Amino acid sequence: MLLGASHVWGAGLEHDAYLKARSLIDEKYQSHVLSLYGKGPAGDVLTWRVLFYDPTSPSKARLVVLNQGKVDRFDSAESSQPYDDRWSFDPLAVTTQLRTAMDAAQQYAKDHQLSYDENNVLLKRSEAGAAPVWRVELRQSGNAIGFVYTSSTGTFARYQAAEKSSGSGARGFANDVEGTFRGIGGDLEEFFTGKRTVDK
Repeated sequence: MLLGASHVWGAGLEHDAYLKARSLIDEKYQSHVLSLYGKGPAGDVLTWRVLFYDPTSPSKARLVVLNQGKVDRFDSAESSQPYDDRWSFDPLAVTTQLRTAMDAAQQYAKDHQLSYDENNVLLKRSEAGAAPVWRVELRQSGNAIGFVYTSSTGTFARYQAAEKSSGSGARGFANDVEGTFRGIGGDLEEFFTGKRTVDK
């Protein structure tokens, strides 16, 4: 399922989610985003989780969760270790389009005969100082199939199949994320399960 033109970065759901989320954050830290994470049916995102660096928080991060455009949660992010501003980025400076990344994932799935009915998307740095990149998780009937990683321009970079041995549920996904995108695994586990054990 291809995204409509309204989903382009700067005019789409990810842009709207960021603008709404940042309105709750101190102006000094509105452009210090650690990650943008979304989930929804294939070709769409209904829930967004925006993590901001904020040194006034005990964990040095604040979390805004939006469900279908409405703020569902806003509080200090929990973490056993403080977040690092070197991982933050300004979403308005990112030229990568969500549509480009999701189209790349769709094309890979089509070429390799992979069926999926859900997608989870993540925009963050792969390491401190690196350009933010999208990762699209393909899911079918609640199970992770694999992950399409894009380049900093949003084009296809590589594919990683989900490890069945690690489980396809929240914990397996969170552990995978922690291994490939350090510093976010605990947040994703908490997002799915309401508990945080990955980084403790």
